[in-house]
Amino acid sequence: MVKRIGNPQLVKELYKNYSPAKSAAKFSLVLLAYACGCVAMANPRKPDLTTAEARKGIDIMIALDVSNSMLAEDIKPNRLSTAKRLFTN
Repeated sequence: MVKRIGNPQLVKELYKNYSPAKSAAKFSLVLLAYACGCVAMANPRKPDLTTAEARKGIDIMIALDVSNSMLAEDIKPNRLSTAKRLFTN
């Protein structure tokens, strides 16, 4: 197998400090750090049971294109003004 990689003496010299256990430990630590980063970015929170709030209604988010193409005047006065008027009324 070593002959496939290259010169056996050179390969042994390059891999003399290689440790499969250290490599597995490094991979595990990197994976754990990635998982912890994902959890931290998700920002999980424990619900506060001491204050009960009664919420009514729903939350709505609207994404609106504000690029220069919305300034086209195929709809009077233009697409952007029409969209703003649609969502503010």
